[in-house]
Order: sequence, then C-alpha cells, then structure tokens
Amino acid sequence: MAAQIGCQARLWLRETQDLGGVLPTIGRKLGAAGYAGVEIGFAYVNDPDDVAAYRQAVDANGLKTAGIHVGGAWHDAAAAREKSLPQARAAADFAAAVGAEYLVISTGRKQNGRLTPADIGLQVKHLGELCAHTSAQGVTPLLHNHQHEFHHGAEVFRGIMDGIPAERLGLCLDINWAIWGGANGVAVLEEYYERLRMLHVRDTVNDAACVEAMGEGDAGLDDIFGVLREENYPHWVVYEWSQCDPTTDRPTAEIARLNEAYLRAALA
Repeated sequence: MAAQIGCQARLWLRETQDLGGVLPTIGRKLGAAGYAGVEIGFAYVNDPDDVAAYRQAVDANGLKTAGIHVGGAWHDAAAAREKSLPQARAAADFAAAVGAEYLVISTGRKQNGRLTPADIGLQVKHLGELCAHTSAQGVTPLLHNHQHEFHHGAEVFRGIMDGIPAERLGLCLDINWAIWGGANGVAVLEEYYERLRMLHVRDTVNDAACVEAMGEGDAGLDDIFGVLREENYPHWVVYEWSQCDPTTDRPTAEIARLNEAYLRAALA
C-alpha cells in the first residue's frame, strides 16, 4: 500500500491568519492538487460545533482529515489541568466528530531551563490521561515532536515513548525537527518505525531557513524516503510549511501542487 500524502493547512498562513475562514478554499486547492488529506491545528478551527461546515470544506473535496493538531504544557501541573487538558479533550472530541484518524499532540518546553525527570513524569501522566480520552472517542493519539524533545540525548522524547506504551500512543515524527535536535534521522525513524503513523516533512537551506517547495533546498531526506519505500510504508506523509525565508511570490496553491508532486515521486 502506498503512503498517503497530506498537507498541513498552515501552508495558507502565507496568506492569512484565519485558516478556519479560508478552509473551503484550502480544501478545494488541496483536493485539486491531488492530496489525500489535510491536517489542521485545533486553534484554527473557528467553530468546532459546526461539524457540517468543516466536512463540507474537507470531505466534500475528496480529502480525509489526517489529524487535528493540539499542543500543551504537559510538564506544568497547573497549566495542564486548567488549560491544556480541557483544550486537548475538546480537540479529541472534534477530531472524532469530523472523522479524523489522529489527534496529533505537541509538547511545550520549559522557559527557564531543562525539564527534570519529575517534569517528564508529569508529561507522561497528563499525556496518558489525554490518550485514554482520545482513544475512547475512536481517535488514535500521536506524539508530535519539535526540536527540544531531542536535546540532551532525546531524554524528553524517549521519556514519553518509554512512559506510554505503543498501543496507547503512536508517533507523528517531524523528521526535520528531530534532525535539528541532534538525532540521526534514519536511526530514529527505524527505531520507532512500528509506532509511526505520520511523518512531517519540509525542505530547508543549511538546516535552518525553510524553503517553500521541496526539492529546492538541501534538507537531504532521500535516505528517509528510501526507508519508507523499502518498508512499503502505508500511513501519512504530511508536508508542513514553516515560516520561510526567503519566501516567493508564487501562489500558495502552486506551492501545494509542487510539494504533492515531489512527495508522490519521492515515495513511489
């Protein structure tokens, strides 16, 4: 089975902060570009109660909702209880209502230093509670990494992966962030392949500045795509735009088409 190619709706942040308001346009453009699905941050969903409008924008354009993305300060007991967990449970409920396959969960980092073992333990506790709620809605939770989880020998990333069993928490590996955090991309991909349900990718110059169209930078992900081809990886590969420097004046829909074509060829 071939990998499913998706796009993060945040690509349209090139044009507007109101992703929810332009979701019908995003759905039409991604469907026309040949994508199988879309992922969107829950914070950009303008009206979570209007499930019909969301489905009209996404499902009606032949797209699946690969994931609803949400973050939280899981290491902070007060923030997790008062804000992160309620928001993430709402995101899980919305994900179930719109037929999303996954709830994609990011973690926050400490502002004043390195997370302690106790902090990581709190992350595991709170994420475990969220995983239980999410699974009860029929949605699979995935951990999404940034750079900081891979600092200090990936102690935060490994702490979460070791602390929550694979059957309760899958993985959305952002391969660029992992590499920037010090990981060997192929090694981490192979080690955690059985948990992998989504891979986030982008292209860059000098492992720093994002470029809008894959193949125009030097991120060098050929070995990563080679592993996916060899394993006949059947899950999601999602293009995720980051703030790019330099940007171009090409239309966003064109950037989307270029990345879909690149990924389709790279994964064939």
